[in-house]
Amino acid sequence: MSIASFLKSLFSFPSNSFESVVLLKGVASQICELARAHYPREVVYFLSGKILNHTLFIDGLLYQHYSSDSRHGIVYQNLPILSSMVGSFHSHPGFSCNPSKADLSFFRKYGFVHFIIRRPYDSSSFCAYDSYGHPIPFQFS
Repeated sequence: MSIASFLKSLFSFPSNSFESVVLLKGVASQICELARAHYPREVVYFLSGKILNHTLFIDGLLYQHYSSDSRHGIVYQNLPILSSMVGSFHSHPGFSCNPSKADLSFFRKYGFVHFIIRRPYDSSSFCAYDSYGHPIPFQFS
């Protein structure tokens, strides 16, 4: 086991310790606003959350410095080891929320729940994926 894998297992939530994902409506609204404000550039944030009764609640955004254009977003990740980071969200400037190869690589490195929001950047525009790029169900609350 590599040092990175050991630290990830020591300080991260186990990916199988929850059965459902809830994105709080206030966080979803912030995501929509950020995506609209940065269009046509991608926006990238990390998600914070906690597990209660086998449900992962996404309850906040964690900003990390990043650069982006209309095709890519690059994050300069510098979160403390004991952060509440559970995944990420980023926007796509088009009407697809299918993850790219770069997205899939990013997903495997940073958490285990990843949202992509596509145009028109409203509540119907969200897609969620696990760290392998498989779609996962979620709900708003």
